[in-house]
Amino acid sequence: MKAFNPAVIKKYLGSGLRRAPFYLLFLPLYALSFLFPRDPRLWVFGALDGRGYTGNTRMLTSYVQQKRSETRALWHALDPEVCSKMRQLALRSFSEHSLKGFWVLLRIRVYFVTHHLLGVKPFVSGGAEGVQHWHGIPLKKIGSDTLKPGLYMRFLLAREPPGALFRRAHTFQKAWILATLEETARTLCSGYQAPRERVWITGYPRSDALFLP
Repeated sequence: MKAFNPAVIKKYLGSGLRRAPFYLLFLPLYALSFLFPRDPRLWVFGALDGRGYTGNTRMLTSYVQQKRSETRALWHALDPEVCSKMRQLALRSFSEHSLKGFWVLLRIRVYFVTHHLLGVKPFVSGGAEGVQHWHGIPLKKIGSDTLKPGLYMRFLLAREPPGALFRRAHTFQKAWILATLEETARTLCSGYQAPRERVWITGYPRSDALFLP
């Protein structure tokens, strides 16, 4: 019989035990966040869950700043080096680890990410529109397709609360997702339990920039 790796068991079991109370605690906050009015001019961009200024969202931020003067674009930065870089570039940024940052998250109308929804604290994003730019072409299973059948998977796919509320807050089911091809769109739909109409085949901003004059 194949022996279990104690380090792997500790990693995944510990991760699940740490996250479960967090999710259950913040689900009521997610429901309450729908009550806050959203500013249609306030857009938030982030990459690498707040730890980088790169990727598709970086290119889109640059475009919005040049072409949409009526939009207030803010960069979500958690890493001190990223915050310093934003100041050097004279770009507006914020950290969610402050009262001002928390208030920003309650007021944003649209947020753009490259990895996880947790990059902008989804539990205060009720009523905001999320757009997943992704960070490459998915060549392997992602999201829920990587999970084994079990209690967590049943909870994630449940139609009744709190499972349904958790899925809406924690997955891209209610977000918009960018894809490059129909094939990648199917992979993203499956991995994020997202309906096909939520996936736009547009290409990626960082690739489009290569063909701009």
